[in-house]
Amino acid sequence: MRIVDLHCYPNTEPWIKSQGPYVEALAKYWNRSWTAKTEEAVIEEFKQAGVEAVLVAFDIESVTGSPPCTNDYVARMRDDHSGVIRQAWGAVDPLKGEAAIEEAVPADVLAASLFVRFRSRQQHTFAEKVLSAMRLGFGGHIEAPKE
Repeated sequence: MRIVDLHCYPNTEPWIKSQGPYVEALAKYWNRSWTAKTEEAVIEEFKQAGVEAVLVAFDIESVTGSPPCTNDYVARMRDDHSGVIRQAWGAVDPLKGEAAIEEAVPADVLAASLFVRFRSRQQHTFAEKVLSAMRLGFGGHIEAPKE
């Protein structure tokens, strides 16, 4: 059986730094130290847990001034560790305007993201409900029932 974490952060120095002023709050919330690990240590933890990961970039630079954990960084981790990192999802800080557009995220990926966002506001299919339930098992949030 394969176990895939669909929303995973690398927990390396670039990612920790990208959290800026929120590092202390995250450590308190998760009740663990929020310190950077080497890429090798992160990959070894995934291997030991038997988890294949989908890494997510993070960028709140325009609000906090913190350097982003870039799309290129998570894509490189995916390329360097293809047996463990299955995919890398990009992030765009919408407050960066043209720079966000120039981030070189393919238009079809952005369009697909928007379509999924709009689709999420409609009645959910059985498959979408199952996916949501699976995410909850990996630390997702409970969705409020529609009235």
